Amino acid sequence: MKKNICFVSPKFSSHIGGMETHAYEFARAFVGHPDFPISRILIKENVTDGISAPNKCLYGPEQKQTAKDLKWHITKSLTGDFQKDAITILAGQNPENTIFYLNSPTWLPSLVIIKQNYPKTRIIVRSGGNDIVAGWIGNEIDVTSNLEDSRIKLVDMINKYVDYFVVNSQYSYNRTAAVGVAPNKLVKVIGGVDCARFYPSTKSSISVVNVLTAARLVKFKGFEYSLEVIEQAKARGYVFKYTIIGDGPERANIEHIIAEKGLDNVNLLGAQRIEDMPNYFRAADIFLHMPIYLEKRERGSSYIHTETMGRCLCEASASGLPIIASCLGGIPEIVLDGETGFLVREKDYVAATDRLVELIQNRAKRQVIGQKGRMRAETFFDWSIIFKEYRGLFA
Repeated sequence: MKKNICFVSPKFSSHIGGMETHAYEFARAFVGHPDFPISRILIKENVTDGISAPNKCLYGPEQKQTAKDLKWHITKSLTGDFQKDAITILAGQNPENTIFYLNSPTWLPSLVIIKQNYPKTRIIVRSGGNDIVAGWIGNEIDVTSNLEDSRIKLVDMINKYVDYFVVNSQYSYNRTAAVGVAPNKLVKVIGGVDCARFYPSTKSSISVVNVLTAARLVKFKGFEYSLEVIEQAKARGYVFKYTIIGDGPERANIEHIIAEKGLDNVNLLGAQRIEDMPNYFRAADIFLHMPIYLEKRERGSSYIHTETMGRCLCEASASGLPIIASCLGGIPEIVLDGETGFLVREKDYVAATDRLVELIQNRAKRQVIGQKGRMRAETFFDWSIIFKEYRGLFA
């Protein structure tokens, strides 16, 4: 039986960021689906988290077609008044023939109102892994509500009203269960990369090795440790380039570190269009990612914000890049140490430097590790696999 999907997300854009990428690719996959077509996409009018890319980065030729396909579906109407938003979300929908898919749990209160009135409504929520422990409801920068109270409220709503709560790793699964979400609600869906667009380079020779990091410029991504690795390797006499792609509130701090260390081999490009990202990965030879466990103290409590999966790592493996990354969060589920890359202890820039030097020196090793990563991405992380799992939940 055909069912429509009403897609609810605080933000929908085409710049770098795992949650944003997931939303964008989900919309591309289901906007014209014969069995589960997207009927509406509801988002906030303004996003104020400090991570949005400049407008010039939003659409290239491929994305203009996607935008055209999606344009009449998208409504910038979420206000944070959950009662009002519930009416907006429900408008024009047959709740018994609609799957309400939330790309984060932040707007769940509106869907609870709908389900209380229409018990047969189906609600599927995807979590990025940090949102649930952070107790984000509505606007994630709202600091007026108590963290613990918000988390308890979210967990209660999930257990009572959500059909499936999708998490992105075993790490997220364990953490979500630990805060009280019932295991029978949890579904683990790991990965997300288009292996037809992200694929290894066919270049036969290189003059200078290019190291790449692609991530939002936020504190927990640990850029100070990545830049320490670059400084240490450069000090050992190795000539290479380091490219950073991404934007966010840490940009000024990262620029300051680059200038202070005199890292003239670093190129900070800012956020780039999704359609351009495969080219940057193919231009690279090694992928570096050094996130940390960041304790955030706010709203009368604290929580650990970290890398719960790492979509950039899926993209790196699909592109045939050997990876050097911190061994934390959900990263070991994506990167196999010694096979598709190297894992080092959190903040251990000395070990990471050793691994970087090893890979700079040994092109053959880079190729062998990269090939294993590519095979793993094709087998486990491709969007075709991910969306097959979603279709199983929708049926």
